[in-house]
Amino acid sequence: MKVKCKKDDLVRGLQYTEKIAGTNPSLPILSCVFLSASNNSLILRTTNLELGIEVSIPAAVEKGGIVVVPAGTLSKTIAVEFDATVALVGKEGNMVVETKNTKTTIKGQDPDEFPKLPYVEGGEQTTVDSSVFSTGIHAVVYSASTTTIRPELSSVYVYPKSKELIFVATDSFRLAEKRIPIAKGGQFESVLIPFKNASEVARIAGTLDEDLSLTFNESQMGIAADNLYITSRTIDGAFPNYEQIIPKEGLTDAVVLKHDFIQMLKKGAVFTDSFSQVSFHVSPKKKMLSMSARNSDVGESFDSIPATLSGEDLDISFNLRYIADALPHIHSESIELMFAGPGKPLLMHGKGDPHFRYIVMPMNR
Repeated sequence: MKVKCKKDDLVRGLQYTEKIAGTNPSLPILSCVFLSASNNSLILRTTNLELGIEVSIPAAVEKGGIVVVPAGTLSKTIAVEFDATVALVGKEGNMVVETKNTKTTIKGQDPDEFPKLPYVEGGEQTTVDSSVFSTGIHAVVYSASTTTIRPELSSVYVYPKSKELIFVATDSFRLAEKRIPIAKGGQFESVLIPFKNASEVARIAGTLDEDLSLTFNESQMGIAADNLYITSRTIDGAFPNYEQIIPKEGLTDAVVLKHDFIQMLKKGAVFTDSFSQVSFHVSPKKKMLSMSARNSDVGESFDSIPATLSGEDLDISFNLRYIADALPHIHSESIELMFAGPGKPLLMHGKGDPHFRYIVMPMNR
């Protein structure tokens, strides 16, 4: 292999592929990037067996071929080169990186050991705006379970309904739902994407300014864009019927300014215990929402903010971190808090915004 390409194009390709490369000690080949040169393009490919990506960048190909080298080593090497053009030369299974004043040799691996990237063919197909897919996943993925005991809970559930694409994730202690109106797409039933894969897909989709072509079969999802292809394992399972746990009415309701609420949570975070527990004290007659936190090694805090309140007095505890995780995805100036009652969940959403809902289960005091 002997090719020349722009450094910026190669850096961009490695930014997409390097983070997907695996770190399996028993399969060191997964930490590598597969490079294939032909037809005036250089293809970069990485996989961790759960998720794979292939990116094509323009290149002047003098001699085609294949080289496999550690993704991190190549990325760090290219990042510090000064020349705008880089030459990549395969030599005795290794990769030689050449610029005007530098020459670096990176030890290669056997290309035959690199796993093939599965291409998803047949099945359901649809087209979705990349920003919609990225925004939807980012809005909920932090709520997915980080254990694989119940795979459907360690996933992001995506399904269409009417003219919306709906993203949901839950770990059974909290649940996030994001609804995004769509003008096109949505011609599929549903898909469960493992949360780690979903995060990477969202990261990449967020850098694109084009539609994504999605293809689904019984165990894989393929995502195609211009000069880029991603394949992800999907979960074969049923997502819980979450609508039945969403509170329909509150025992106590509060509306607070988002800025005030965030500041109160930041103060409380200084004094929370190892379980991040905070207690809310809601008193509609006083028109104040109060929160207390206590750590026997640090001290305790009690803060109140103005609120529009209705319903009954209530004392209830929650995990502060769980509540704070949702706030970046609430874009209204005011937040509505609907407390369903003692031992029952809290429903949060932006005032006047029907597109994002967040539910948190209380903690035992």
